[in-house]
Amino acid sequence: MGSKYKGFTLIEIVVVIGIMIAAFAVVFPLTVSQIRENKLISTAEEVAGAIFEAQQYAYNKKNGLGYGIKFNSDSYEYISGANYNEAVADDLFTIESGVDVTESLFGTKTDIFFQPGSVRPDDPGEITISDGALTVTVSINSEGAIFIND
Repeated sequence: MGSKYKGFTLIEIVVVIGIMIAAFAVVFPLTVSQIRENKLISTAEEVAGAIFEAQQYAYNKKNGLGYGIKFNSDSYEYISGANYNEAVADDLFTIESGVDVTESLFGTKTDIFFQPGSVRPDDPGEITISDGALTVTVSINSEGAIFIND
């Protein structure tokens, strides 16, 4: 005849909890890292999309103006004007908290600008976006092609 008590022993429960803790210790850092990377790539895609939109506005000669993007460490804004020197800021967009534009370089400028009717930037260059540990670069070549390099 078997025991009248049924259930798990203390040792069995401790072993299962130990296995669960070990699995959590392996999975948790990977999950946090993936979330940070996704946040950074999402910001890079947002910036690339803004550059593309400015490029298309300029190409289509929207309002007869050229368009571009002015970069700040925690934001960017659309600029428009007959040329770069006359461009004024239109809309300001804040970059997600914890992510910064650490460098933007287009020739001697930190902004990108497209002349009316052109998809080519005045100066090709790149924007470096970082969260302190990971870095992604958005670049645009002299022909106007936009790339995200992670």
